[in-house]
Amino acid sequence: MQPPLFVFAIRARLPAACNAAHEARMIRAAIFAIAPLLFSAQADPVSAQARAEVRAQPAVAQTGGLAGQWALRIDDANIFVFVLTRGEGGQWRGVWRRPASYDGNGAVFLAMQGAVELPSLLGREVLSEVEMRFANPQSVETTAVTYRFRLIAPGVAQLTVMGETYPPFPLVAVPANAQIGPFADGRIYDRDNAAIAPLPGAAPPVAAPVGVPAPAPAQTATEAAQPRLEADFLDDF
Repeated sequence: MQPPLFVFAIRARLPAACNAAHEARMIRAAIFAIAPLLFSAQADPVSAQARAEVRAQPAVAQTGGLAGQWALRIDDANIFVFVLTRGEGGQWRGVWRRPASYDGNGAVFLAMQGAVELPSLLGREVLSEVEMRFANPQSVETTAVTYRFRLIAPGVAQLTVMGETYPPFPLVAVPANAQIGPFADGRIYDRDNAAIAPLPGAAPPVAAPVGVPAPAPAQTATEAAQPRLEADFLDDF
């Protein structure tokens, strides 16, 4: 059996004075350096297909349980309500119920006024999540906002705002035809008080996907009794 071509190349570059032991050490070093590249090149088509199959399997189980109505619910008020629908062909559509105007920074919401209902502009599955794009009537800088929904457990999901750095919002399943509100005048709604358990009367929960972490524990009585921020909380400073 003839040595690989790169062995002859190494020999050609060795000085004539090199002894056999030196030559053998250099050849072994070259083999160890090149072998991983040779094996990965041969195995890459198979491993790529295997990785794609693994990614595709949990996506159906997780996204299928997202069909229904979800709310970002803080202090017994629905800040946002999302209605997610999956068609027979796998197409996703959604409706976003939200205040017509509000202030917020990803941590708190306040000054909610009016109500609007926006249909999705785009809906698709992205691995184990559902991505939807909605018009953004409140912003003059971006004409649309993109959300990703991820099922965490039966009746519990996460909402990620694409392009923002704050963490995902918790969503809980709510009964059919849930609306936003009711909002109290002057109240600041802090995401730390967001609900993390589905409401009674919500759609029947689906089986939790394998490998998905359990939802966070419910608030204790002490946590629930923590004081809430009001709109005039800066007046004392």
